Amino acid sequence: MPLLHRARFGVVLSVTVGWTLAVSAPETAPLLSDLIEDGERHFRAALFEPAERLFRGALAYDAQSAPGHLGLARTLLARGELAQAQGEAEVAVHLSPSAALAHLTLASVRERAGDITGAAAALDQYLGAAPADDHPVRRRRAESQRALLGLAGAVPLRTFDRHTRGTISFDVVEDKVVLKASVNGRIPIDVVLDTGAEHLVLSERTVEHAGVRRAGARGAGRGPEMALAESFDVAGVTVRRVPAIVRREPLRVVPNRTGDAFSPIALGLSMIIDYERRELTLADRLPFEPADVELPLHVLGLPLVVGASGDESVSFVVDTGSEVTSVSTGTLERAIRAPQARRIPMRLFDVWGAPQPDAFLLTPGIDLSFGAIRLKEYPVVVRSWPDVQAVHGFEMGGILGHNFLRRYRVTIDLARRVVRLKRQLPDRPTDTAILVGRGLPPP
Repeated sequence: MPLLHRARFGVVLSVTVGWTLAVSAPETAPLLSDLIEDGERHFRAALFEPAERLFRGALAYDAQSAPGHLGLARTLLARGELAQAQGEAEVAVHLSPSAALAHLTLASVRERAGDITGAAAALDQYLGAAPADDHPVRRRRAESQRALLGLAGAVPLRTFDRHTRGTISFDVVEDKVVLKASVNGRIPIDVVLDTGAEHLVLSERTVEHAGVRRAGARGAGRGPEMALAESFDVAGVTVRRVPAIVRREPLRVVPNRTGDAFSPIALGLSMIIDYERRELTLADRLPFEPADVELPLHVLGLPLVVGASGDESVSFVVDTGSEVTSVSTGTLERAIRAPQARRIPMRLFDVWGAPQPDAFLLTPGIDLSFGAIRLKEYPVVVRSWPDVQAVHGFEMGGILGHNFLRRYRVTIDLARRVVRLKRQLPDRPTDTAILVGRGLPPP
């Protein structure tokens, strides 16, 4: 099915699966600009597949388009095509050496590919090229990442033995998946399974007791402090040289007290979470198994799938660490909702324990679908994620949280780039107690 794009002058461009073009007018500059603009618009919505087609279409017009190469690099990175992404990012840097975002993208690709020295050099270029009004959150994250790479030296991060696989039992405590893991070979501790975490998250207490090396932060130490764990053991699987974010204050709103958490996806591991049997399986490669729904997976810091709200495509983060399913204010504005829907204020906290203002539960909620899964007037929490947009350049449409995921055997397969959902419990409206929160009156 070709993707049709209409330019300002009424020219229709058909970008087919083979990336060929059919053009009926010579005004390439306006059409190229429109393709780049539409590609970036899709990227900002985390709709990476159409964004990639548009950027490829732009490059078919002008192979020297730096924004086209940069956009394509970022979409390729999201689907794990590291070699191709690196090539496109290097071309973007060559064509536009002053483009800070191109250097930042190249740094991300190189780090994931194991080129720590090259990633550090690209981050230095970004920090030197970034304008004074660059988003402060993005710059602080880059400074912290550069400090971590300095600590890491030239040795790749997140390495593990190939063909590794392990299974561990877990408990569900206050709608969080809690299991045992060990840092630097020390006594196992409770950690939360949180696929919405971009790094291993360790408390000050764990960092001190396990002897984890701190990286600090470049500049005035303004960014989140990074650290480097020599090993992280979970389910019989050992991952070496694991980047971690240091949680400076105890987080008292989670069941494991200190708030230590990890995401297998951030470690480069595929996973199966079986809520019915309460077992988590981790592996570098998983065997194929049938499922009720299979959704394409993109990972750009966070694992993302695309669902729909009515006729609108919406990106969702698969987040085992979130108790509830949420949508952004933008998703809600475009959704069809019942006129009698109520807005109930919610008490929400971010990963650092800071309260999130203006969050509320909408019930009855909105219609959502994920492949063959249809959710009618599904209650959702409405909130925003400004830091994600600042750091990664896309706006999250929503989160698939525990109240949704717990009804399925959930497979996140990095090798095949898919999320599989196999139903274990019948679909039904979200439990009010989970969404409204303990101690608050039901709707």
